[in-house]
Amino acid sequence: MVIPAMDHIDNVFTKCIIQNAHLDPAISAALGLVKRTLNRYYSCSNSSEVYQIAMVLHPRHKLSYFQSAGWQQDWIDTAEDLVRTEFKCYVSHLLVPTNRNDNPSPLEADVNIFNHLPTLSQPKPTASAKELNSYLNADIEDVSDPIAWWYGH
Repeated sequence: MVIPAMDHIDNVFTKCIIQNAHLDPAISAALGLVKRTLNRYYSCSNSSEVYQIAMVLHPRHKLSYFQSAGWQQDWIDTAEDLVRTEFKCYVSHLLVPTNRNDNPSPLEADVNIFNHLPTLSQPKPTASAKELNSYLNADIEDVSDPIAWWYGH
């Protein structure tokens, strides 16, 4: 993920600048410029709701990454709120009522065999706030491919 990688690079550059104060001024200046450029891009990903949601939905990170990296609690709360809001939107699309008549007349049921195909039945809602809470409260998992993980769940 981009945010943990950028955090790591930023930490390495910061330590390098602090621990190697005796570096040539040109090297120190170059490190400072690289760090400033990195932070400019970092702030773009940091303020992106998509990145925040993606981090929380990554089974290896969830909210614990931000807690262990020392992020501010209000930012962590905002990231969680974003995920919950998106999840509610997702669930609301699953529960869109249809205008389909679930009680066809006996004549219609006898005449049209396609009225009761399993693939045409209204899907049962499976997603709930309980499901999201369960995911967020579960331990993080060592997952290298989060998309494959989600596909399997």
